[in-house]
Amino acid sequence: MIMLFDQKTAVEQYGERKLYEGRAEGRAEGRAEGRAEGRAEGILGTLASLVRDGILSVKDAAGRSGMTETAFQQKLAELGE
Repeated sequence: MIMLFDQKTAVEQYGERKLYEGRAEGRAEGRAEGRAEGRAEGILGTLASLVRDGILSVKDAAGRSGMTETAFQQKLAELGE
């Protein structure tokens, strides 16, 4: 069950320290997610560039990205490649 609290209620119920720890944990999780998404986008961009330059086939790029050829081609289309 998800419960939403305003800051005053959260501090009253859990204390300032818990509120701070929760925020710090949330920021850390957000940064980790952002880094993972950035790496994935970078890898995909690199593979797309290699395909565009004729260095790597779509089949090989799809395999390296863990996608099917169809899914990789759809991503290329989304990226405008």
